[in-house]
Amino acid sequence: MLKLERLVIKKLFGTFDYTIDFKPDDLTVLISPNGYGKTTILRILYELAQRNFFYFVGLNFQKIEIYLTNEQSIVIEKQNGTNLCITVDGKRYSANFENILKQIHNDIPFFQKPGNTQNIAAKLNNILGFEYIIKYVNLQIDTIREFQFPNIDLIREQRLLRKIENKKDSNGRRKIGGTYWKQPQSKPKLIFEETLDKYANVLKKIIVKADSEYAEKSRELDSSYPRRLLESKNEISEHDFKTRFDKIKETQRLLQKYGLSVMYEENPPDFDPVNAKALYVYINDVEEKLRVFESLLKTLNLFSEILNSREFPHKNITISKEYGLKFVTDNSDWLELSDLSSGEQHEIVLLFDLLFQADKHRLVLIDEPEISLHIVWQKAFLADMLKIIELRKISVMVATHSPQIVNDFWENVIDLGGDVT
Repeated sequence: MLKLERLVIKKLFGTFDYTIDFKPDDLTVLISPNGYGKTTILRILYELAQRNFFYFVGLNFQKIEIYLTNEQSIVIEKQNGTNLCITVDGKRYSANFENILKQIHNDIPFFQKPGNTQNIAAKLNNILGFEYIIKYVNLQIDTIREFQFPNIDLIREQRLLRKIENKKDSNGRRKIGGTYWKQPQSKPKLIFEETLDKYANVLKKIIVKADSEYAEKSRELDSSYPRRLLESKNEISEHDFKTRFDKIKETQRLLQKYGLSVMYEENPPDFDPVNAKALYVYINDVEEKLRVFESLLKTLNLFSEILNSREFPHKNITISKEYGLKFVTDNSDWLELSDLSSGEQHEIVLLFDLLFQADKHRLVLIDEPEISLHIVWQKAFLADMLKIIELRKISVMVATHSPQIVNDFWENVIDLGGDVT
């Protein structure tokens, strides 16, 4: 698994020099007073993973060095305000963003070149929408896409609303860099949706997909059962059969808890040595069918365990394939997800991002996890992160102001305020 080993930054904001060594247990915590660049450090890593070198044009720095566990290195140097020199394992590339601006101006006639090219990113953001221009500019820098870099997700401090693109088309629009444009009066209109409602639908789809895979696996095994039974030469003992069946019952119980339609068998078939061969094939088949749910159940269990430990007042989480995620009060009334407190919503969204959205072997960057969280919840945060890291096989870097978040995990902390040179 490719991981980040060290990040060196020279003259961030013209002032700060940092050397950051990532922690070996995959949990690194950045702390500092305001203004020292914690959030910017997360953005540096995220934008580099996106191959968005345009971001670095608008960033005030002198040099950034990144070292990976495969002994690969990447160095970005700022030259003459707008130009970058990028070195990948000793091979140097130059990116002249002044020329890129000219190309944009030729393709988009209504774009007026900024007078101060050091503010390119801000100007383009105001005129066209930064996310679209990034896609266009990166098409011009294919020569530096070749280096390997860990996949990175960024969980921003604003988590409860998610920006979605307004994809409505109209006459007179031009396709530029994969996006249709017409001369705007202002930058493209943005639409926001509530993250928690979106995630409830995502969870519903995850559960429905797993249920479908179970049905498909069942059809496959059931259709070949007679042949495999006749061909089988193995038998099972009564003790092994009952032990394995007890584990099956526990798995089925959990599946029913989460609304997955799997038949629950309270008692095992009667064991008879004469049927030991048939029972061997039967128990193997049931285990193989249920194995479809193995990863999902572990994730749902940890998700529920952490949320239940928070003891949301007078409400409990329920999960099913009909609605994904809901809460019910002590009086058995359903709650709209938007009726949850800000802290409760932040907690759910953050956990969902980590457990269901982040793929294995990724670095997940979390900015200010303490937002809206009660102190008791903050203190439990990093202990829960280690459980999630172990289950999901991810790495996590956290930027925080909160000593309660750090709690007893000072060995995982890098204090930017104390490490300034």
